[in-house]
Amino acid sequence: MSPAAWVLGLALLFGVTSAGADDALTPAAAQPSARLALVTFVDRGLERAPTGGPGETYAQTSDYGSTPWGRRVATELGARHGLTVVTQWPVLTLGVHCVVYAIGDARSLEAVREELRTEKLVNGVYPMNDFQTMTHDPYRPLQHAATDMELDAAHRYATGRDVRVGVVDTGIDPEHPDLAGQVVLHRDLVSDSNRAMPGEAHGTAVGGVIAARAGNADGIVGVAPAARLVALRACWPSAPDALDAACNTLTLAKAIDTARRLKIQVLNLSLSGPRDALLETLLDGALADGMLVVGAMPSSGSGDDRFPTSVPGTIRVGVSGAPAGVNEVFAPGSDVFTTLPHSRYGYISGSSVAAAHVSGVIALMLEVAPRLDAGAIGTALASPSPAPGLSACAALARVDQEVDCGSALSGAAVGGGVSLARH
Repeated sequence: MSPAAWVLGLALLFGVTSAGADDALTPAAAQPSARLALVTFVDRGLERAPTGGPGETYAQTSDYGSTPWGRRVATELGARHGLTVVTQWPVLTLGVHCVVYAIGDARSLEAVREELRTEKLVNGVYPMNDFQTMTHDPYRPLQHAATDMELDAAHRYATGRDVRVGVVDTGIDPEHPDLAGQVVLHRDLVSDSNRAMPGEAHGTAVGGVIAARAGNADGIVGVAPAARLVALRACWPSAPDALDAACNTLTLAKAIDTARRLKIQVLNLSLSGPRDALLETLLDGALADGMLVVGAMPSSGSGDDRFPTSVPGTIRVGVSGAPAGVNEVFAPGSDVFTTLPHSRYGYISGSSVAAAHVSGVIALMLEVAPRLDAGAIGTALASPSPAPGLSACAALARVDQEVDCGSALSGAAVGGGVSLARH
């Protein structure tokens, strides 16, 4: 392996830690890699150096001794060229001192490299490359919906970090390995109990589509794996482990009212039923609060005579490939592989899971553009036709010009007793 490759490898191993307390340096992990330069210069005193380390995170050992001369040169070099030391350490086997500098202005790495050519001590200027471990979700190849939505491309830019998505549904299984830690709060609005959330099929399936954990070497990956689920149990299954479930005006009213009081950012309503004056009034209020509400379209009709899609401003979601309706977003809803209670997985179809996909994409969008309103979200989500439907990466690119999807799909519109939608 070349010396440069060794230097880069060690940079990634040590360069993302904070420096010693006496240096008061900023962790490299807090800096965008594109704005970092890794610089090396020969330090002939390394073998005689006192013990030291690349940062306070690592214990000091005799293997990594830094010299006062090397640290002084690093500081002076940065001062001459307008660069800020982020972290530094010696590589004894190469006899060089490595410094990671932050480029605080508009200069490119190439421009910095050209400037440093005038420094006789400097023998290398390198980019700070990013690498990933190869942990993966074994069932990801079964997630055809994720492929169709270009999720892998979207996840290069956003994972929905810390966006709170309320799921009004049956209970989400908090013990499922792909959902452990994903539910930050639950309310049982059916039994008014604070007991452990029951793991029920429909809610667990919807929750997995939205926010199943990524890279945990177990199962699948959700649309927004870093989002946080708020489970609002307002529905109950018709039988143990059944997907079919029911809700009513009272339980749904409790759920929407709770979501408003908790200031949920995205509310997923994978259900459908008759128009309901009380529920429509509550949902109008939620929309006025700035909440983004996602509703599953019924299997037929325009949705104007069914709650929640009867409420103007609700993002109305149909299944990709279904006949075009009015003011719909189209997302995968056929044979979607997702989580089920008791650590199981299975294929689910219907606009319920299509709506869940859209709620996840909205969480991705809010991570990169937190101030988006419903109108901007709707424009970014829209697809010109039911097929091929929603591209998560293309939606992100419409709200953040830094996102580059390559061959991402393009598109344009969204509009403006109850049983769960399994349409």
